[in-house]
Amino acid sequence: MEIQPFIKVFIFEGDQLVEPCPMPQWRIDEIERAHPFDKRDKELIWRALTIAVNKAFGVTLESLNPRKDYLGKLYIDNYHVSISHSGNRFMVGLSSHNIGVDIMKNSEYRYYALSENKSYWSKDEQKIIYAKDEIAPFYITWCKKEALYKFLNPGFPYKENKARVDTTKYKSMFRIGSLEREYHFFAICSELFKEHVKPQLFTNLELD
Repeated sequence: MEIQPFIKVFIFEGDQLVEPCPMPQWRIDEIERAHPFDKRDKELIWRALTIAVNKAFGVTLESLNPRKDYLGKLYIDNYHVSISHSGNRFMVGLSSHNIGVDIMKNSEYRYYALSENKSYWSKDEQKIIYAKDEIAPFYITWCKKEALYKFLNPGFPYKENKARVDTTKYKSMFRIGSLEREYHFFAICSELFKEHVKPQLFTNLELD
């Protein structure tokens, strides 16, 4: 039976992710190898994915055979998935079609450190983020860029080739938003937006 097109996006606060959940051995090993600073976030990301899958489909994550390809992209059976986190916010995108999501915490330090590196941005993106000395256009463009890279999964190193992931060439494929008076920005990238499929967004956090 053909699945009707859908986009379901969940945004959690870390305090909501308190219950331990089963993890495959490869994920346990991955967390063990991680830098101590990253271990907690990696565990909470897995909890967020587990809860999102259960809420979206009424099944366990284990039943969908979670796995990664050689580039590190996460896959599950039957559906497409994308995950992101920043600070204490965790985002999970689930869809019938390919999807990319990204969330980023508002930080002036990050803004000045990253916006000044022009090698990250295409010429058209530079026109957006440098048009005014404002934080919001930068964060929106950054989130779109990260979400687009996850959507495209092009295979080349992102950190070395950010300018090649040009969000201005995919304008109709994004939905953007922010949380808690622009404390976090987020972006969703999907080809379904061209077909006017509306994303369902689930969160207990305050949306702007």
